[in-house]
Amino acid sequence: MRPEEMLTLGVTVMLLPVVILTLRGLSIPGSRFLQWSYAAMLVSHLATNVEAYVLPDAFNLLEHAAVGAAGVLFALGIVAFARREWEGEPE
Repeated sequence: MRPEEMLTLGVTVMLLPVVILTLRGLSIPGSRFLQWSYAAMLVSHLATNVEAYVLPDAFNLLEHAAVGAAGVLFALGIVAFARREWEGEPE
């Protein structure tokens, strides 16, 4: 396990309450997708660190699947927000 992987996990965990509170306070389309995207990134960072100790192949697969899911969820959140802008809905 590399130190930067631990640092990334630590930063992700420390920012979790800030991200949750900020996104819950916003009433924008797609905020749920953004929350789930952050959760998937957290799972990815956890799997990265756990794979050094147990079941490396399984946690490596989980890590990459979680990163892929985070990307898809983030894209869905952006599309949901942009759709509101394209349709000209009032804020």
